[in-house]
Amino acid sequence: MNRRKGAVRLVLVYSFLRHLISSEYGVFDRCVEIGVLLFVGYEVVVAFLERRKTKQRGKEIVLRLEAIRKFIRGGHGLLHDAHAFVEQRTLPHFLTSADWIDMVWKWNAEIQRLLTDSYPPQTLEAYMYDSGTRDRSYPELPPAIWPQYSHLQLRLKNLQNIMEKPEVYL
Repeated sequence: MNRRKGAVRLVLVYSFLRHLISSEYGVFDRCVEIGVLLFVGYEVVVAFLERRKTKQRGKEIVLRLEAIRKFIRGGHGLLHDAHAFVEQRTLPHFLTSADWIDMVWKWNAEIQRLLTDSYPPQTLEAYMYDSGTRDRSYPELPPAIWPQYSHLQLRLKNLQNIMEKPEVYL
């Protein structure tokens, strides 16, 4: 609050108190002034509480977005590991197709657990949405991981859609 607004408020409070104490007003006038003062006080308190609630909601959304970003990074890491099969690079833990598939299912289970426990129901529904475009082949990848690779891509796309609409899903 700047000094000018503070000074104006002090003058208004002084004026109100002076009129309240003086005998130039009747009982009805005093009741009206008290009513107006209470109404203005109510408006100030409600505005303060709304701003506070909006700030807290903003902080909560930022934390939830960061949690989703962490899972998206993990999902992109899994996509990268899938392509490492083809490039004949040595993976840090000598990943086999079965290991990679297990990692995808664990990643998916962790996200579902997080979304079920901490987010509104529509968030899990948006994450689980299947657009039906999963019957693709990836010639550069081993055929054993095609379904899970497609599933992973779909889930990452759904997470991205959730992040784009935080007011709806978070």
